[in-house]
Amino acid sequence: MARSPRGRGRAAALSALAPVAALAALTVTGCGGQAPLALPATPPASAATAQAPTQSAQSARSAQSAQSAQSAPADTSLSGVHACALVPKATVAALGQLSSPAAPSSDGLTCFYNLTGGPSYIVSVISRSQYELTKTIDTSEAQAGLVQLTRTHGLGDEGFAISSTSGGPVYNVVAAKGGAAVNVTLDSVEPANEQRADQLVAAALAGL
Repeated sequence: MARSPRGRGRAAALSALAPVAALAALTVTGCGGQAPLALPATPPASAATAQAPTQSAQSARSAQSAQSAQSAPADTSLSGVHACALVPKATVAALGQLSSPAAPSSDGLTCFYNLTGGPSYIVSVISRSQYELTKTIDTSEAQAGLVQLTRTHGLGDEGFAISSTSGGPVYNVVAAKGGAAVNVTLDSVEPANEQRADQLVAAALAGL
């Protein structure tokens, strides 16, 4: 009589466990009444092989992040920097009609530009170390297929942008200049709006 799928699966499981049971019996009783055999402390080769790729990938990301941080310029002081003051009025006017005047954060390092009917642009001045951390995280997310990453040529040092439509459109562009960087976040992925975000980054970097 043919076995059911569940029966065949159970037989296969028991067959796979048979060598383990035999080895366990030798461990408890020994062979011919001799001293028990010791089980090997080293995990099976298959388990070690399965863990190796994950550990190698984590080590590679850690090494890449550490190398990037060591080669990057040191952070410069952001004391007295006001993000809203870095962007010329002509660049702000090119964004469109603002629903309200540009609003700074309490520390002055972020400036909010809300347009009538949208979108909104958020300009932030950050340290170089924050930029390096952002780059590491965004690169990892891009490799995982969570966001789309593109290099932005002509924007500061190693400028790049990420975009995503998951959970709502978002475009984030960041570029560094020495020990500081400028980050612009936009709730739109329209090419024209993305270009204006790039222009905000370029204008703010020029003012640093």
